[in-house]
Amino acid sequence: MNILELTAGDTKPTKCQYTENLTGHVIVLQIGYPTPLQKVAVITSAIGGTFEFPWAINDLQQGEWDADLIITDADGKMETTDKFRINIEGRIA
Repeated sequence: MNILELTAGDTKPTKCQYTENLTGHVIVLQIGYPTPLQKVAVITSAIGGTFEFPWAINDLQQGEWDADLIITDADGKMETTDKFRINIEGRIA
């Protein structure tokens, strides 16, 4: 299981890469908080397969959480990735 490392309170977008052309796709990250967070990705280069998640100040909550991506293509077909872990560290000060 892959682990993504982030820091609570950060707002700089997390950049990601996918292996396919993302033209017409929608990507949603789900984080398994007690009240789950669903975050829609911003496609930065559809042809290049790059996207990012822009974070609001309270989006990243300290702890280790299950997560997955739901990728919907231009035809409305959905694919859910395998679960992975997101480890969100607290700041030192």
